[in-house]
Amino acid sequence: MSKKKQPLTGGDVLPGSGKSLRDAGNAESDDKTVIQSVARPSAQNSQQKPEDDSSDKTQFASTSAPQAVTPDDGSDKTVLLGSAEIDDPKASDKTQFIHPADTGDDRTVMLGGSVNATELLHDSATQLQGENVTVAGALSPEQLQTGQLDEEGRTVIKDRFVLESLLGSGGMGAVYKAKDLRKVEAKDRDPWVAVKVLNENFKNHPSAFISLQREARKSQTLAHPNIVQVFDFDRDGDMVYMTMELLSGASLEEVIKLNPEGLPLEQILPLTRQMGEALAHAHRHRITHADFKPGNVFLCDGDVAKVIDFGIARAVSSVETDQRDDKTVFDPNSLGALTPAYASLEMLLGEEPLPSCDVYALGCIVYELLSGKHPFGKKPADQVAIERMKPKRLPQLNRRQWKALRRSLALKRVNRFTTVDEFLNEFVPIVNPWRRPVALAAVAASLLLAFAGYRAYQSQEKEKQLEIEKQALAARQAEQQREMATQRQVQEFGTKLSSDFGTLTEEAGELQELLDQRNLSFDTGALWQRQTAVIMDELLEVYESDEWKVDAGKHPLAARDDFQQMLNDQDLKRQQAKQTLANWARTYNFTLSDAYLAGAIDAADENRFSEAQRLSQRARELNPNSVQLSQVDGHIERQISAYQAEQERLAQAREAARLAAERQRLRDAFEVEVASLRETVQQCQSGLLREGRGGVFKLDLERLAGEFTRVANRYPVFQNEIQQLQQNSMSDISSCIRVYGYGKTQDAKDKALLASQLFPTSAVLFESMEIYPWNSCKTSFAGRGQRYSCRDRFLENDEFRGPELLVIPNSPGEQAYAISKYEISESEFNDFCAQSQLCSPSSNSGNIPVTGRSIDLFRSYAQWLSSETGFEYQLPSYKQWYKAAAANQSPLDSGRNCTLNSRGIRKGDSLLPVDMGAGNRWGMVNHVGNAQEVVLHPDGLRAAGGSHAVAMESCNLDSLNPISTGGDARSGFRVVKLLP
Repeated sequence: MSKKKQPLTGGDVLPGSGKSLRDAGNAESDDKTVIQSVARPSAQNSQQKPEDDSSDKTQFASTSAPQAVTPDDGSDKTVLLGSAEIDDPKASDKTQFIHPADTGDDRTVMLGGSVNATELLHDSATQLQGENVTVAGALSPEQLQTGQLDEEGRTVIKDRFVLESLLGSGGMGAVYKAKDLRKVEAKDRDPWVAVKVLNENFKNHPSAFISLQREARKSQTLAHPNIVQVFDFDRDGDMVYMTMELLSGASLEEVIKLNPEGLPLEQILPLTRQMGEALAHAHRHRITHADFKPGNVFLCDGDVAKVIDFGIARAVSSVETDQRDDKTVFDPNSLGALTPAYASLEMLLGEEPLPSCDVYALGCIVYELLSGKHPFGKKPADQVAIERMKPKRLPQLNRRQWKALRRSLALKRVNRFTTVDEFLNEFVPIVNPWRRPVALAAVAASLLLAFAGYRAYQSQEKEKQLEIEKQALAARQAEQQREMATQRQVQEFGTKLSSDFGTLTEEAGELQELLDQRNLSFDTGALWQRQTAVIMDELLEVYESDEWKVDAGKHPLAARDDFQQMLNDQDLKRQQAKQTLANWARTYNFTLSDAYLAGAIDAADENRFSEAQRLSQRARELNPNSVQLSQVDGHIERQISAYQAEQERLAQAREAARLAAERQRLRDAFEVEVASLRETVQQCQSGLLREGRGGVFKLDLERLAGEFTRVANRYPVFQNEIQQLQQNSMSDISSCIRVYGYGKTQDAKDKALLASQLFPTSAVLFESMEIYPWNSCKTSFAGRGQRYSCRDRFLENDEFRGPELLVIPNSPGEQAYAISKYEISESEFNDFCAQSQLCSPSSNSGNIPVTGRSIDLFRSYAQWLSSETGFEYQLPSYKQWYKAAAANQSPLDSGRNCTLNSRGIRKGDSLLPVDMGAGNRWGMVNHVGNAQEVVLHPDGLRAAGGSHAVAMESCNLDSLNPISTGGDARSGFRVVKLLP
């Protein structure tokens, strides 16, 4: 279901803060600066967990005390007063201070010198080291007095910018909403700008003004629709400031807080591309952000993302040799900024930030937007590496998207995307961006803004041309917004459909719950049945209506592909829900059927036979295939017969004594009959062997069935005992048949079929029996082939055996198997030819490997073994063969039959008997050398292990050669038996 963003209210907003003017300074979660005193926090404090680990604040620690107020709570933390603690700002010309935020683990950290980044990340307050710097969030009244004051007591900078109100403060300084007097003179409808007044830290730093002016100029060149526009960088006396566009909207930090379960994928994809294109644009201008986080992305009205705070970004480390006047005089890396939760492992280790560092931060933000949670629980990358954490798979992403997102979150730079463009091409690709109006507008916007910034810097005479270009940009952005508005309409209709579907699902759930409750109060009465049937009919009608399709067809966007895809997805969901409901109803009816059958038995036992028959019929209507129907009907009939007999007995009360004596006589005779039946059943035990062949089956099933029928007819009053005896007897007989099947599998199956026909009440027992021949290959033999091997008997000819087999150890979830200990010999293959008539026996009847035969005949040999033994044989896969041959890195037989002619030793001239040679640890012989062996490789047929014609030094486990289906004189084979 789509989620709508909550629009902000309350006026203009600081870029990146996400807070309105009336909220500035009041919320503890704002992006305020916290000043730490000279002393570093104690080890105890540094290990305390932050109260709010979702904040995104910039923090510093200084080596000189800032000008601010120290609280009287006993702590050494210097804080700035909030707006709630001062007089009305209109009654004073002094800029007011704001409350500090709680410390958290995703604040921006300023690193300098050789500070250990990992140590710094785990302090309870962020610190700044390396330079003698005084850092404050908002400027003190004394600092602002360097500017002029207007008649209302407001600070005026450079006779142009009137500071109206404080929007917020961060690591660089304080940001104010200001009115541009030049725009007022020009009667501009929007005279407002944002003014960032830099704090003492940067103003007093050697060469800071020159370096930051260069950074501001680079920001001006970053003309892009998704990067906040920087207008100018200047100073007024001792006051250093920067002007930029004023944004309205919310930061992604707030968007994530408002959506703890994450946002829809279709809303996140365009945001991802906007953020990524902004970063990629900066990277192409040799600038990396190095502190990219949700608080530095602003979501403006119209779902346009703006990346902010490039003021603490760093130039990419490559030297710019084409501009002699643009060499770095002051290294901004000495004040490197990072936020631990979004900083790459390289940055935490003090390495130079590269574009791939921004890729890591972008991946964290995208993951957080999708799930509402940081992929690593806001833990820094070094801690993630120590704990070996992995991001949880997001189900809304397809395989390609998840693979791209997971790669962007790789801790090691070598495993991560090198550029943002690479990530975008995999996560949110555009087949041809020049054919898409939205993408074309974004590209045109980047080019026009870059050109406009450059021209504005070069000459004030081009302002008119710049205005024309801005109008063209506005038109393209309007086109982009229209497309996004259309997409929102599609999403809103989809949300409505999903909401309607959710309502139907809730209705179905309520009806199901009602039926479940009725089932708990089951009643065999007709009224209960009718009421239940009405509810069931209503349940099955829940998803029947197609009115939503009619409404969708009338929608003005019905012809769009994404709209049609949404309809198809919705239709599939409803069809699946309908089928699920039908399955539930069928299961519910089966449950009712069982309840009715239980009621029928109770009614029959209480001599309410008409009711019992009615309930049995109702059960049959609900589940006509129930196996209990015949049993219950038989029980009812027997109860009726017993009842009639009892009535007759009561009617003959005069003969009560005689009937009692007769009944005792019948009992005695019945016990004799029972003993005889038990003795007959026990005959099946004699002649059977528990292991191996299985013996002889001596029980006459047809005679036994006749005896049970005769006894049941003769002693109807003992029907229950007869049934119990027959049930126990059938269990014993099934065990006998299973043992008999060890040696005579097909005969045993025939016996089971005959028993199911003769004893229909136990038909399920005999039909579900699994009858296998005796399996001599025990799993306990696995890996012990030097001592234990196994061979399968032929079912119809006890004189023949299959090849000698070795049981190979198998891993959990892997098919257990055994493999022939030796290569199949000529004599074994001749037996196959003689019996199957599929080939002519070879004149070589010895014990050498069979070669020169086609692969089809090798397969036929395995199929022949399967049919003769009752087990599944096949040619080995290369994986099966290699595992058995390697035998946990067993050393090769030094005397293996491979080509060798050295120092009077000559080997490999011909094939040797299959049993000649030393086996590996698992008992396998001649797996290397002698005849190369046919295996099923993923790439086709292959011959593994090398042959006697292969040089000794190349004759090893890794020898693998193609082979034709016709076979050759050097290729033999083994067989694999799949263990049940």
